[in-house]
Parts: sequence; C-alpha cells; structure tokens
Amino acid sequence: MQEKLVLAYSGGLDTSVAIPWLKEKGYAVTAVVLDVGQHGKDLDFIKAKALQVGAEASILLDAKEEFATDYVAPVIQGNLLYEGEYPLVSALSRPLIIKKLVEIAHQIGATTIAHGSTGHGNDQVRFEAAIHAFDPNLKIEAPIRDFQWSREEEIAYADAHHVPIPVGEESPYSIDENIWGRAIEAGILENPWHEAPEEAYELTTAIVDTPDVADFVTISFEGGLPVALDGEAMSLTTILEKLNVLAGTHGIGRVDHIENRLVGIKSREIYEVPAATVLMTAHKDLEDLTLERDVAHFKPIVAEHLANLVYDAKWVSPLFDALQAFIKVTQQVVNGDVKMKLFKGSAIAVARQSAKNSLYDENLATYTASSSFDQAAAVGFIKLWTLGNTVFEQVNHVHSEQGSSMTDKLWGGRFTETGSDRVQAYGASIAADQYMIAEDIQASIAHAQMLGQQAIITAAEATQIVAGLQAVRADFESGVATLQIAQEDVHMNVEVLLTEKIGPVAGKLHTARSRNDQVATDFHLWVANRLPHIIEAIKQFQKTLLQVATDNQATLMPGYTHLQHAQPVTFGFHLLAYVGMLARDVERFEFNMKHTKVSPLGAAALAGTTFAIDRTMTADLLGFDDVYHNAMDAVSDRDFAIEFLQSAAILMMHLSRLSEELILWSSYEFGFVTLSDAYATGSSIMPQKKNADFAELTRGKTGRVYGDLMGLMTVMKGLPLAYNKDMQEDKQGVFETYTTIMDALFVFDGMFATLQVNRDVMSESTHNDFSNATELADYLANKGLAFREAHAIVGQLVLQGIQTQVNLQDMPLAELQKASELITDDVYQILQPMMVVERRTSFGGTAVTEVSNQIKFYQEQLGE
Repeated sequence: MQEKLVLAYSGGLDTSVAIPWLKEKGYAVTAVVLDVGQHGKDLDFIKAKALQVGAEASILLDAKEEFATDYVAPVIQGNLLYEGEYPLVSALSRPLIIKKLVEIAHQIGATTIAHGSTGHGNDQVRFEAAIHAFDPNLKIEAPIRDFQWSREEEIAYADAHHVPIPVGEESPYSIDENIWGRAIEAGILENPWHEAPEEAYELTTAIVDTPDVADFVTISFEGGLPVALDGEAMSLTTILEKLNVLAGTHGIGRVDHIENRLVGIKSREIYEVPAATVLMTAHKDLEDLTLERDVAHFKPIVAEHLANLVYDAKWVSPLFDALQAFIKVTQQVVNGDVKMKLFKGSAIAVARQSAKNSLYDENLATYTASSSFDQAAAVGFIKLWTLGNTVFEQVNHVHSEQGSSMTDKLWGGRFTETGSDRVQAYGASIAADQYMIAEDIQASIAHAQMLGQQAIITAAEATQIVAGLQAVRADFESGVATLQIAQEDVHMNVEVLLTEKIGPVAGKLHTARSRNDQVATDFHLWVANRLPHIIEAIKQFQKTLLQVATDNQATLMPGYTHLQHAQPVTFGFHLLAYVGMLARDVERFEFNMKHTKVSPLGAAALAGTTFAIDRTMTADLLGFDDVYHNAMDAVSDRDFAIEFLQSAAILMMHLSRLSEELILWSSYEFGFVTLSDAYATGSSIMPQKKNADFAELTRGKTGRVYGDLMGLMTVMKGLPLAYNKDMQEDKQGVFETYTTIMDALFVFDGMFATLQVNRDVMSESTHNDFSNATELADYLANKGLAFREAHAIVGQLVLQGIQTQVNLQDMPLAELQKASELITDDVYQILQPMMVVERRTSFGGTAVTEVSNQIKFYQEQLGE
C-alpha cells in the first residue's frame, strides 16, 4: 500500500515537477490548492492539472475569508512591514496553508507533507516551522531543495515527464499571489541594477498610464479594521478586492525591495500591494488621531518585532501571541473614518475623523484667542525639560558665544567669516516660519515624489526621503523637534533634521528647486489651506444672522440716515443688509482661492531649472489647480496674499460697522438689544457698567488688519524682480490677520446667537418720531400733488408736530386738512409704522413678504 502524502500545490513549475517525482518515490499524492485570493488564477484548472501530472487526488479549498480575517487583519492592525517596506504578502499565507494541509493529512491518514520550496528562499523555513508547530510527527519532503534542482533542470525534467509549465526559460519569473498582494522574483529581477520591466506587473498601472484625475475613497475602521468604503459596509475580503482594483489603477503599491532573507542571503523582490498600501496608510493616519502619545511611539517598536516574527516563520510562537495581545488592546480606540486621495502612485490621507476616540481637541490645538491651551504652563515645562542640557552647557561651555560658523550653513560654501548670534537672529525667519512647518514638509514630500517619478533621483531615494520627511513631521508634531535660529528658516531646519535621519541622500531633495520657490509654495499652501475655514466661518455667521432676521421679520425699528430716524424698517430687514455684505465677502475669498491655488514649485530661484521636472505633478499632489506660467512671476508674486488681506480688510470693515451699531443699540439711550453677559465686560470702578467690549475691540482690530494690508503693499511697492529679502516680511501680517478674522467671526456668531432683542423698545421708537413723513408725502403725491409741493407741506406739518409734541399719526384730521384738503381720514391707516413698512413691496423692500423672499434667497445661497 502506498504511503499517503499531502502536497501544497500552486500549479507552478516547482510543485508541478514535484508530483511525478514524489509518485516515482512511491507516494500517493494528494494535491491541495488553497484559494487565498489569487488574482486571475483559474484554480479549478490548477486543481485538474494536479491530477493530470499524476496526483491521486486534488482538493481545492476556499480560504479567502479565513485568510483575510485571521492573517491579513492582524497585519493591518499592527501596520506590519518587514524592514519598513514589505507587507508580508507570501509570509502571511504560509502558516494558513500548512494548517490546512495538516488538517487534511489527519483526515486521510497521510504521514508526510511536501512543498516545492527551494533552498534559497524563506518558504522552506516557513512551511517546515509550521509543520513542526502543528504536528511534529509528520514527515517532510522537499524535492526541489533536497536535490538542489536548478531552474533549467526543473524545466528539463518537466519536458521529459510531459508536465505542462506556465513559464519558459526566457522569462522565468516566480510569482506568488494572494488577496493581500503579489510577489515577483527571479529572471531579470535577479540583477538589482535592472529596472523591473513593466511586463512583471499585473495589479498596478504604470504611472504614465494612470488617470489624470484623482479618486477619493473614505475608509471606515472599527477596532483598527476596515469595515466600510464610502459608507457602504462590506467584508474585509471585498474591501481588499475593491481597493486592489481602484488603487492599482492609479499605480499605487509598487515595492522594489532588496530584503534580508531568513536564510542569510539578500534577494530582490518586486511586490504589488495596492490595497495594502492604501489601508495601512489610512490605518496609521487614524492611529495618529486616536492613540495616546506613548502608545503611538511604542507601537512601531512592537510592530517591527511582529513583522520580523511573521517573516521568520514564528507566527506560531509565545512571543508572537504576547505582542499581538498588546496590538489588540491598542486597536480598541482605533475607530473612525479616513478619506484617502489616490493619484499618480500616491495614496495620501487628506481627512480623518473619529467621533468616539479622537484625541485631537481643536480648542487646544488652535492658535486663535479661543485656545484653551495654557501657554504659560509651557515656560516651566521647557525649563525643566532642558535643565540637564542647560547645566551641561554652563559647566562645559561646549558652544561658542560667537555664533555658528557660516560654513555650517547649507549655503555656506563661499563664506569664511562668522556672524554673531544677534546678527543671525536678525536675519532669521523662524518667528513666521513656525506656522508653515506642515506646509513645508508637505511640499517637500510632493517634490521628492516628483523627482523619483521623473528619475531625477532613484525611486528608492525618493521613498527614503519621503519616509524621512514623514518622520521629521512626526517629530515636529510631537514636540521632539523645534525650529532653530541657527538654521535661519523652516526649509534649512527641515533639511538638517532630514539629513540627521537618512544621511547624505537628504541633500538630493533640494535638486531642481530653490528656497525662493519653496517659500512661495509654502505660503500659497498655508493660505489655500485656511481659506475654506474662513469661508465656512463667514457662512456660519450668515446662518446665525438669518435666524435672527427670520425671528424678527416683523420687529419694527427705525431706519437711519446720518444717524437720524429716516423711515421705519424691521430688525430682520436691517440684519439682511449685513448678510448681503458677508455674501460678497465669501465671493471675494473664493476669488482669492483662484489666485492662491497656483503652484510656484519648480520655478527654482527665478529662471526655472535644467532638470526634466513635472510641475503639474507636484501641483496636483499639493491640491493646486494650476501652475505659474512664468518662473520669475512665480517667485516674485505676492498678489494672492495682498488679495487675502484686502478681502479680510473689507470683511473687518463690515464687522466694524456692525460693531458700531451693536454698541449704539445696546447703550442705555437706545436699549434696542441686550448683550449676553458672556459677550460683555464690566468696570473695575463702576459696578453698574456692562460694556460691549468685544464689539469695541473689533473696531480696533479692524485698524490692525488695515495696517497689515498697507504693510505688505508697502513692502512690495518698490521691489525689483525677482526675490528680495524684504519679502521675508510678507507673512506675519497674513498670519495675524487670519487669527483676527477667525476670532472675530467666532465672537460675532456667538454674540448674535445669544442676543436679546428688545422688540417693544424698538417698536416704540418708531411710534415716537416722524419717520412716517415720507409716507405722507407719497400719499399726497398719489393724489396728484407734485412731490416737491407735497414734501413742503409735510415739512410744515412735521415742524408743527415738533412744536406741539404731537406725531403725524396722532394729529387731528382737521389740523392735517389745514395743510392740504387732499388729506382724508384714510391717511391714519397708512401713517401707522407697520403699514409704512408693509407698503414698501418693491424688490428688496421692507414688506415682510419681501424680507421673507430675501431670507429664502440667502438660505438657498447657503444650501439650506
């Protein structure tokens, strides 16, 4: 009776020649084909092929769901990458394959398990380590390794035994694939100097052929695992299948890796992992939002060990179980959504949220006046944090008091003399640049990706630089890194820190660019990133004003000219004038966006570059809509910043006018409105005072914004092209103005949301004046009297009313008829203030129906 053997069968060359060889050795071979999501493979054909080449039995098992749930899921949760690059495509499926083979061996009474691994690779270790873990009594056959067959010998054996093979000697790729990705080796890939030919790839599109429009996908996570795409719940297997197609279309997920194999040699592997790249990028981004700092810093250390254990065939081990338990605990809070942008080989997280577990507190993070962060506490913290270094410096005098050497500068090659610390501090731009760290790194990442794509630097160098920049960004975000005056500006600071992390290759980042286009790009990005916040804040204030206007469509109040009672209006009508002003403010900022979202990157110093750069690619990566068509214009232009300040100045002018009215309305003499105590202040000496300080302060801050506008225009007015150091002074006013207008809008929104409208006082004011005089003049004109004559008659009646202290609507009919016999008793109806308002039905008038139409118009503008 033949001894039974179970073979892990892939249908490839190694396992196909193994079947007749094992059969010749006396085994009854049961071939097991495991479906773990191989792309484009006819597994039924492979199952049949095993029988064709000599297997006694052939079994096809669908293990996709188990593979995704039990093996891929822990890798996503752990962000496991072997040597920082390889997401363990082949290493993941091996323990599952052996688990299933052992189960079948037990079922059919087999004594031996066979695999087709060579002696060069890791799989022999992974297969046999798993066999020993699941059932150490099972024997092992490894014919390809044990007989040291070469590729050529295998092909010759296959020909001799009539074994069909999927590959010829001319293109001997070895491919392993599952739903997590695709691994390619052998053939021309064995020479690390040869670029992988396009024919080696199947899941990913060449960048040159990828779409010119980005795709966006929102991935929802629960417990650190993806559970939905764009709000549609689906299994992990389905998510992987969909993302492999979508991300692969954009050329995402190609990895060219020189890896250190478990067996002691270096090998080159090509991987295609589109879904893995997108999911792990999104997962890491959500962890940045939800994990506490110490956990976030420690988890990558655990992940590195776990990745090594998986790669080294120790999936079944006590250490793996212990470390995996830590990972599972961390994932309890990794819940939320991440919006990914897929474009030209890049998967970028552009937005994220976690309703339950976000540790991002905008009240703490904001730089505006509304921040709840106690900045005073930072002073003591910094002193304690740096105390050790301070004492060391005082004792040892390590650093010269003369300042750093000019030759230490990244531009210092031609300089010999050293400036003092005070001189260097005078020229530094750190005070402004600290606000643009994120934008500078964002632009540098895009630039590095473009350099790699254009083969100006190698793909490996680009990957190394991008990873280094991401690490530098993380250091700034965590407070580990801070800008140093010795390095002058944010650009030099980032490059120095990048060099410390990745070495001399960091110097290649500055290829084909200058600080001139770099700072312009940072500034454009900073403004572009904040314009949507301003627009949203204005619209929010408009909505609040519309609500107050809706509630007061029929609330009478005097309309004014020259700050004198003119004609009756309603409070709602009055507020709608400001809603209209704010609508134009929105239009101005939206127009400002058009000129801001233009990329200067690639203009270099002023004249472009000799390198074959792709400025459109970097513009797309950074979210710009266009590029400057002239390099000198690109580095010289600050129109977008001036337009920003102009728009802000007009907005503040509107708020200042509203402030003046609030101050008057809330005064004792008017009493039209009462401010919430939360938006008023008192006096240190006069107990009765309730001051509209926030409105008054807005009037004052309006002058500051005007000053910022004039300051920048004055800086730019006489500058020759292109860049001049004067332009270092272009940002502070913009940064200050942004904070001012965001704070002002926040305050005004709250102030009006809590405003008490004293309707009776407002209405009474319209009944004790002569603001209905125009209505009486119109009344006489409608009866045929020339308006000028009517005007004179009513003027005399007003004078009489002032002298007798009787309003027009209260004068006896006989007195009115002395002025004009055209007046009859119907005049009293039209002289009532509310009737005066209601009779103005012209477009944009005061009639309640017209006010309602105006409210609807603005509500539709705001999408309500």
